[in-house]
Amino acid sequence: MNKYSGEKKNILHKISCEVFYDHFSKLNNLQVQNEGQFEEINLDLVSNYNKELNQPFTIDEIKRALTSLNNNKASSPLDNILNEYLKHLPPFMLQITCKLFNIMFDS
Repeated sequence: MNKYSGEKKNILHKISCEVFYDHFSKLNNLQVQNEGQFEEINLDLVSNYNKELNQPFTIDEIKRALTSLNNNKASSPLDNILNEYLKHLPPFMLQITCKLFNIMFDS
């Protein structure tokens, strides 16, 4: 693994500004083959492969995810919700949270 040693190293290869400019100008002008042509995808096959992933969230999944959260972590400055708050949600709030996640997932 490379480690930073903190010492300055000499530059071994110097290039001119013109060479640098020409190199990156050429990169910007590369022609893409088959531009705008996409392979046809059968969406029925894609949805069948992801059938398990596209299932709605369940309350048990939400509970498992919440219990895996670490305690004593800082809240987001946007919502100020601590993990401990989420881990101790009452059952009716778990149902609301689950419904909210499924609404967001569907949109």
